[in-house]
Amino acid sequence: MFEQKRFIMASCPVRLSLWRGVAGFSLLIASFIVFPHSPIGFVALMLGALYFFKGCPACWISGLNDAIQLKKKMVAGKKDSRPPAAPPTET
Repeated sequence: MFEQKRFIMASCPVRLSLWRGVAGFSLLIASFIVFPHSPIGFVALMLGALYFFKGCPACWISGLNDAIQLKKKMVAGKKDSRPPAAPPTET
């Protein structure tokens, strides 16, 4: 029914999205480690994690999935769009 999928969440390349995920999960883990000692630090680290995830971790995973699918589609399009090889010429 719907042949063309729209990649709404794919806002950046796959590599950048992975680095954002590493930074987001690092801040998320650090926020839970810091929580018993400093609730203000917890909030600051959580806000940093939300910034890197561009929302919640589920939003980041959805964006990563769309970026991967878009990259696969672009690579497949490049393979299909190559002109056929010219026949060898005799000299």
